[in-house]
Amino acid sequence: HSEIELDQTKTITGKSSGEITYIGRPERSSGEGFVSHDEDIISVLKGDNRLAKKLGLTHPQMAKPLFHVWNIIKRHERTGGALGGIDYFLYNGRKIYLIGSGSGHGWQDSIFHDEILGMYHIEIGRDLDQDEKSFLHEKYSNLSAEQMTEFLKMLSYIHTGKMVPYYIMRYGFYEGHTDYRADPIAIASTFGLRSIEEIAKAFDGNLYKALTEHFTKENVTSGEQK
Repeated sequence: HSEIELDQTKTITGKSSGEITYIGRPERSSGEGFVSHDEDIISVLKGDNRLAKKLGLTHPQMAKPLFHVWNIIKRHERTGGALGGIDYFLYNGRKIYLIGSGSGHGWQDSIFHDEILGMYHIEIGRDLDQDEKSFLHEKYSNLSAEQMTEFLKMLSYIHTGKMVPYYIMRYGFYEGHTDYRADPIAIASTFGLRSIEEIAKAFDGNLYKALTEHFTKENVTSGEQK
């Protein structure tokens, strides 16, 4: 996206950005929400736009592996196969584990004025190898043991929903900092779109912050000034 255009955006698919933010926060259209209490739709779009840009990837490139996972799930549904029977699948030469997937008792309406419905949650991840772990421990030796555990998980595990690949492809929306967020950094790391070293270099020592800091209006604005 052009940030100039995002700054000027008042509506998305015919809904005002304020309305989308309101219904997207926790305990409104869904319990978990699509953005956190302190985020708004424009600040989240801008924040993730910057992450994708730093990684040198486009939103469609980010969406592609998640659609691959969704196609696996749908194919097994059609053939009557059990997802539990899948040990792993390969993507860019990496073993990706489909940890869990399932539908709820209903559906989740989209916060945008579109036909996207959410009926599934998806959990995927991979094992970081020893070289990757050693590199991260050395590069981010300032992190506490608790932070390091969180850090490694955020780089190798994604819990998201069926809606998100469509959101990424159409809007560049990965969800805000909620339990269903598919962080661009996590996508790049998990599916091998970029190596751990390439990702760390792109964020110049600030990778942990990039993964954990919420996209509040204040943080996104201050990011423009640096």
